[in-house]
Amino acid sequence: MKLKIVGLTLTVECPELELKLDKILKKEKEIMASLDEVKALVQNGIDKIDALNTALDGYRDVVATLKTQLAELQSGAVLAPAVQAKVDDIMSTLTVQVAKIDETFVENFPPDVPPIPEA
Repeated sequence: MKLKIVGLTLTVECPELELKLDKILKKEKEIMASLDEVKALVQNGIDKIDALNTALDGYRDVVATLKTQLAELQSGAVLAPAVQAKVDDIMSTLTVQVAKIDETFVENFPPDVPPIPEA
């Protein structure tokens, strides 16, 4: 470090201070890198939540349609063969959609695995 006063130059060396400053600057870079990682993880989580919401919206639409169709079919006392075929088709579609919902939840919300007790 140099200090200059008009007509006078003073040089002060302080290696301990320079070393401490270098350590502080290095730590600052590490903290900033960590914050960037946290920011990326948060964005990744937000993206997954958005994708899950979109998928669930589609499933909700399918389930609402199926409920309406089932209500229409339940209003008749005896089902004609064509109506029974429609009911069977609805049940098949509903089974497939419920399986997709289950898969989506397993992919995005894995079950907690209990720890294995030590012997």
